[in-house]
Amino acid sequence: MKKKLEKLYETYRGRLMAYASRFLPNEADAEDVVQDVFLYVAQRPGSIGTVESAETYHYLSVITKHKALDRLRELKHFAEEEMPREDERRTYELPEETPLSVALRQMPERARQMLLLRYADGIGTREIARLYGMTPDAVRRAIHRAKEDLRRRLSEEE
Repeated sequence: MKKKLEKLYETYRGRLMAYASRFLPNEADAEDVVQDVFLYVAQRPGSIGTVESAETYHYLSVITKHKALDRLRELKHFAEEEMPREDERRTYELPEETPLSVALRQMPERARQMLLLRYADGIGTREIARLYGMTPDAVRRAIHRAKEDLRRRLSEEE
């Protein structure tokens, strides 16, 4: 069984990593999922027939998908637990009456917070996505729209 597992690992690790990465925010989580898949298979010696077959790849892919989605749910649950309540969120002291501070105060709260998290605190889009329960792409779009809104507000001030 050990040789069979080694052959499975050599044959499918890369493909399973790529597949798991489609669901998860970083490579470390994908690596954890792939390791879990091989541990799962190792605990069920009769679950794999021929190493290099479409059935084996399909079987490993299904396990990978389920384990990746489980991991994603864990990450989302962790982010929700760690996300500060509205009254605990960091507040930013904006300088009085500068054009930037006036424009920021006029913006919707969520857009302003995302901009400040990204640019004042230097937090990455993946972490912001976890905080808000969004995908990184959705956060990038939201920040892009917030920057456009801020530019518009600043140009109106002139």
